[in-house]
Amino acid sequence: MQSVYFVPRTKAMGVPVYSAISPFPISCFAGALLADISYYNSANIQWANFAAWTLAIGEFFLGLLILITFIDIVRAPRPRPQRAWLQLLLYMVVFAVVMVDNFVHARDGWTAVVPQGLALSAASVFLMIIAAFVGTRTFRSDVGGE
Repeated sequence: MQSVYFVPRTKAMGVPVYSAISPFPISCFAGALLADISYYNSANIQWANFAAWTLAIGEFFLGLLILITFIDIVRAPRPRPQRAWLQLLLYMVVFAVVMVDNFVHARDGWTAVVPQGLALSAASVFLMIIAAFVGTRTFRSDVGGE
């Protein structure tokens, strides 16, 4: 019977690159959401700046994650699990949401965060959690000789 999991093949120094990069986008997007909430409560512009920077950094790492995930899927033996394609699609949806969120955060003043920026930041965290859950059901790590 064919396993529904496959091992990421893109590695650096024996560690799957997917596993090394995947925590960064969700951490950055969660940080941006917390900064947006802080800005909403305090109106201190520095929180909006922090949110914009963490969104940009998270989007950079998400772009790398999309590339690595695509390479791993293409290099995987056939048949490829459908969940891997679903995870890649979710990552691309999150990338689009975060790009719009970056454009919203580029505006000046209160409207840079409230209400669209805050809602988009929450949506990006929610979608990223769903994509990460799909990923835990798709990829199997072979680190440690498992």
